[in-house]
Amino acid sequence: MIKCILFDMGGVILTAKIEQVLERVAAAFNVPLEELMQIRKDHKTELWDGKMKVKDIVKRLKKKYSIKKSVPKLMAIWEKTYLESTYKNEAVCLIAKKLMKNYEVGLISNLWDFHAELNKKRKVFDGFNPCILSTAVGMHKPQKEIFELAIKQAKVNGEECVFIDDRNEYFFIAQSLGMKTIEFGGAEQLLKDLKKMGVEVE
Repeated sequence: MIKCILFDMGGVILTAKIEQVLERVAAAFNVPLEELMQIRKDHKTELWDGKMKVKDIVKRLKKKYSIKKSVPKLMAIWEKTYLESTYKNEAVCLIAKKLMKNYEVGLISNLWDFHAELNKKRKVFDGFNPCILSTAVGMHKPQKEIFELAIKQAKVNGEECVFIDDRNEYFFIAQSLGMKTIEFGGAEQLLKDLKKMGVEVE
C-alpha cells in the first residue's frame, strides 16, 4: 500500500532545469555558457552538497572576466535571473496538494545553496514533508543515503513510497530500496501513472 509520494523539484515541481538557468545567467553576466557548464561539471557534487556556493562561482567569474559589478550586485542579478527562469508547474503543484490529504508528500532535490534559499523565500517547499534538499543534508541523488533519509523521515518503508523524477538515472537506487518510480512526462501522464499504482488523487 502506497503511503508516501516523493517528488523531484527541478523539471517537475519547477518547470525549468539548471541548464536553462545557467544559459540565462551566462547571458546576464556576459560570460561564455561553456564556462558555467564546465564549473557545474567539475564541481557537481560540491555544489549539490553545499560545499561550494553560488557566491564562489560568482567570485570566480568576476575575477576571470574582470567584471566591474560588485559581488552583491552580481548575486542580485543571479537571483533575478533564477526567479524569472523558474516557476511552479501549477498543474503538478495541484496534484501534490490533493495528494497531501491522504499521503505523506515530500521532496528529494539536488539543489544549489542559493537556489534553495530563493525557493524557500517564495514558499516552494511549503507543505512538503519530508523536504530533503541536498545542499542542506550534504548528500545527493543517486546516493542511497538520501533516499534512506527520506524514508526514515516519512516513517514508512521503501515499498510504501513512489518516487517521481524527470531523470530516470536516479531510479535504480530508489528501486533497490523497494520504491516504485515514475518518470515525469507532464501532469496528465503523472495522474495516469499514479492511478495505475492505486494512488488516489482527489
